[in-house]
Amino acid sequence: CVVERDWLRLITETFICFPEAGAVGGSILNPHDTPVAWASYILEFSMWFPVGGVRPMRDIPACNIAYRRCDIAGISFRNMERATVYEDSIFNYQLRSRGKDIIFEPRIKAYHYRSEDRLQKQGFLKSQQRYGLGFIQGGYVVHGVWGKLLFRVPFLNLACPRLVFVLMRCLRSWVMLKRFIYCFSLIAAGEWKRNKVGVL
Repeated sequence: CVVERDWLRLITETFICFPEAGAVGGSILNPHDTPVAWASYILEFSMWFPVGGVRPMRDIPACNIAYRRCDIAGISFRNMERATVYEDSIFNYQLRSRGKDIIFEPRIKAYHYRSEDRLQKQGFLKSQQRYGLGFIQGGYVVHGVWGKLLFRVPFLNLACPRLVFVLMRCLRSWVMLKRFIYCFSLIAAGEWKRNKVGVL
């Protein structure tokens, strides 16, 4: 990840504005301009587009978040055997279970670079499959009632309901909506790969 020059200042200012917050984070930006990179970015980071105002969120990825040391004492990253995703989301879930807010400030920006294999279609699809595994291995808890429903009735995942939420987030930005439309076949393929894990 590469952060913008005002990253640390904005984190500090946001913590000062929200003294009870346990964590502060911000937008994830895509530095790669390829269809696969945009499909991956939209599927994985649509919740953290640099739009809207400062607000509490249930989760911000570890690539752009800072924590108050006193609020994370005793919380550890969970070891998930087959997947290397959702650890940060479950960490944040534990923090929120302590009654601590996570504040999103869209001006706090980090560029999330990807390895060369994840910029290829097969690597992208494999990555989405790992997200599916992470979901059924415990990641579903971070999505609240909706996540628990999809975990208990897994065939509902085959309808790819998350695509609707991703599209709604893309509607907040004309640029992202165009990217969504342009990359839709890849986005749909990735979402299908992700959702069929544990069902088929």
